[in-house]
Amino acid sequence: MGLLQIDEWVYHLDFKRDEVNRKHQEVVHTENTVQSRVLLFNAQLNQYKLLLVNNAILLYIDKTVRMTDLQLKDFTVSIDALEPPVKGDVVLNSLTGITELIGLILVVKFIFNLKDVIKEKFWTDSEAAEGLDEDVVEDLADESFDSGYVDSESESSTESLEEVGEEVTEAVVEDATSAALASTGIGILLAVGIDVIFGLINGAKEVEQLDKIISDLDFKMTIVNGYLATVNKKSDEITTGAVNQIKTFKDVCKGMLQILPSGHQPTFDFGFPDTIASLDKCLAAQQAAILQFVLLVQLRSDYVTALDNGRNPTKASTINGVLGKAPLWVTEAILTSIWDDVLAKYSTLMKNAE
Repeated sequence: MGLLQIDEWVYHLDFKRDEVNRKHQEVVHTENTVQSRVLLFNAQLNQYKLLLVNNAILLYIDKTVRMTDLQLKDFTVSIDALEPPVKGDVVLNSLTGITELIGLILVVKFIFNLKDVIKEKFWTDSEAAEGLDEDVVEDLADESFDSGYVDSESESSTESLEEVGEEVTEAVVEDATSAALASTGIGILLAVGIDVIFGLINGAKEVEQLDKIISDLDFKMTIVNGYLATVNKKSDEITTGAVNQIKTFKDVCKGMLQILPSGHQPTFDFGFPDTIASLDKCLAAQQAAILQFVLLVQLRSDYVTALDNGRNPTKASTINGVLGKAPLWVTEAILTSIWDDVLAKYSTLMKNAE
């Protein structure tokens, strides 16, 4: 915000000149505070979104692996019919390499429509990892919405406060999602019309008129300060949510490890404490877990897709195909044991494969 221009007549009133200049300095200081605080908040929110997306991908793997052939077919058709997200996301874009292994478009649609997906019969009827109860899954869906992962009919989650159709008030700010607060950022001063008010100050010709404008400025600044308070509150909520998602990650992994064949040990460590200080370790462990557990989805997806396309796949050809794309630690024996001891338990198609 540049230097404040004040008409000459105001300079004849020392107390008004000083008050106007003081208000201007307050706004400039607040503007700088908002800018620095929102940068930190956005960085924190992006890490949290990555934590949520990783858990959503693991949830996707866990549930689809445990579905029967019919349940999986219903699930795939239902998810495929959903609209893709309207807006791209830097966090999801960073996961392209992983999600491509299990069907990029399908996974992205699943994440953006999680709140609706978990209500479907094919979802509630299928098994889930032990300890992963309905409340945990709903919490993941709610937090994903707040952070900005929404379906095509819920764009308001990511809508900046500058774009709302109603006047920005303290109530609107307090009710805003984390994503909306992040998208608004420094724009909160524009959203409430601070620049317009200072423009009116320069055009004021009477003390009473100036007093009314200053009073309006004070009111608008309460909204801006309320925005800062809301960002700080959301930041604390994100910290709490992150700790909960660290616990959710552990619950999913413990349940999924139980269905892996004996001798198929985890390639990641999740013995870190359930604190925000473990966030970076958890994010790294999530990535490793996805790369390990995705093998279950790849085997089944490649085989069933080939069947649907009339290519007459065999067990051996499917395993060799996945082996060619897998990390170096993956062996034919590991994939064979996953097929025989895990996937064949849920899929009749794979159980009967030649």
